Amino acid sequence: MCRGLPVGGGQATLRGTTIGGRDCYVDRGGGVHLNQMASGDMKSSGDFASSIERVICHFPLVPLLFVRRIFGGASVMTNRHWFEEISKWKLEAADEDSQRYFYEVQGLQSIQSGETSYVIGRKGSGKTAVAEHIRGLRSFDTFVRSLSFKSFPFNELYKLSDSSFTSPSQYTTIWKHIIYSSICSMMVENQAIDPAISAEMARHFAMDIERGLARSISKISDRSGGVTLFGTGGSASSKTIVIPNDTAWQDRVNILEDVIISHLDSSKYYVLFDELDEDYKDVLEVDTSSQYFDLLIGLFKATHDVRRKLGRSLNVRPIIFLRQDIYELLRDNDKNKWRDAAMTLEWSEPQLRGLATFRLSRALDENGPEIGFPKLMGNLFTTDTTRAGGARAKRHVFHYIIARTLMRPRDIISYMRECAKLALDERTEKISPNMFSDVNKAYSSRLREEFVDEMQGAVPYINEIFEVLSRMRKQIFSFSEFKSGYDSLILSKQFNNALPFDTICNIMFHYSAIGSQPSQRSAKIFKYQYPNAKINFNENGVIHIGLLQSLQIN
Repeated sequence: MCRGLPVGGGQATLRGTTIGGRDCYVDRGGGVHLNQMASGDMKSSGDFASSIERVICHFPLVPLLFVRRIFGGASVMTNRHWFEEISKWKLEAADEDSQRYFYEVQGLQSIQSGETSYVIGRKGSGKTAVAEHIRGLRSFDTFVRSLSFKSFPFNELYKLSDSSFTSPSQYTTIWKHIIYSSICSMMVENQAIDPAISAEMARHFAMDIERGLARSISKISDRSGGVTLFGTGGSASSKTIVIPNDTAWQDRVNILEDVIISHLDSSKYYVLFDELDEDYKDVLEVDTSSQYFDLLIGLFKATHDVRRKLGRSLNVRPIIFLRQDIYELLRDNDKNKWRDAAMTLEWSEPQLRGLATFRLSRALDENGPEIGFPKLMGNLFTTDTTRAGGARAKRHVFHYIIARTLMRPRDIISYMRECAKLALDERTEKISPNMFSDVNKAYSSRLREEFVDEMQGAVPYINEIFEVLSRMRKQIFSFSEFKSGYDSLILSKQFNNALPFDTICNIMFHYSAIGSQPSQRSAKIFKYQYPNAKINFNENGVIHIGLLQSLQIN
């Protein structure tokens, strides 16, 4: 065996092992290559793969991970190329290569089939990833409209309430109008629809509702001009329906519903509602009877109604993606009716391990098979156990990573990405436990930025509050000490409309930046682990371990 094979200088031949009758060598970057050969020297890709396996067996020092054929020869790429791909992973699902990296969550088929209409989950749990996957289902008989409400002017929707209904149902009608208008815009594109029908619909519904959502909603809610559509029934194409500009919202919706039922084919039509938390700023102090919550309840009611009338017979599938904490604040008598069509995205450690296995395998080979988790960990890390972080006993490196997360896919992606970036910077083929400290610093900084982004809408000076925690220099703290630091901050900075200390703690607990530390030192209570938990001011507080490095706490 050549376990001690030098790879630092020039070209070293791997004596005793050949591929297709050719010697192979290690380059400066640790890559294993074949000497030049004709394309006909290798009998089949199966022979080639078999030979590569022999190299892996004979030379375990070189972590051979994937194979690429090139003209006149072949190369075996090493971890460096793998790390380069991992370092490009995206935290935002909308920026990710969904076709390559989408990991099928449990319950996906029920979402695609229309059985599930409400996808609920914490931020970073994969809601947008599922929405992006469904967008990718577009085909000749599958149509999708993905409505993102990021940066959307919600005040424009608040103006469109239907006064014929009482709160919170006054927004149900406008949401149904938006859903039906989206379906009509998809029917315009469907070549299976009668051309005369689709041409008439194009006059009113040919709009880019995905890229210009606010403009499109303004257009479809404009009642300054009438609408003329083909009618319903057996001779629909020879009759027209005129919707005068003074027609009530409910009547408009009923007419659109009848037209869709008469002319829709068997194709699948998805209308996706995502990033609806844009107008949710007040966190714990929010008034649950506010317009924002009325608007969301109206959307849930509209989706339930459309699903009941059109979902099963006509494959119309409106789907709402909403943060779990917002969903829990919705109060309506019909909420029990929604539960059968709702799915909560929750992640256990085995599920996150499955996600990591899938993504690492896909980073290795976009079209290759999934590789076993132990083998992947063996190629990524120098050892599968560590005492890093001052632990008394060794634990698996993945357990070590999980402890620093909020049990979300986003956190696993972020940590693995930082590992890959550091390995590239250090020009090393594997991550060793003594590198975790630097990885933790980069990961912790990103996690703190995310907490700041989430909380600064309610607490504009949240960064200064994190500095108060940093100056305490301890993970477990007393609330009296924290309050003393907070009071000094408010006194010195003279913030306008500073929030009470208890409110600040509740907000930080709500997002799991801090938790409660019971008398049993091994137990820590964080909101992300115990959704129904409340902060206990009679116990000590504890800072989430993932934040410690960003606060300079060892």
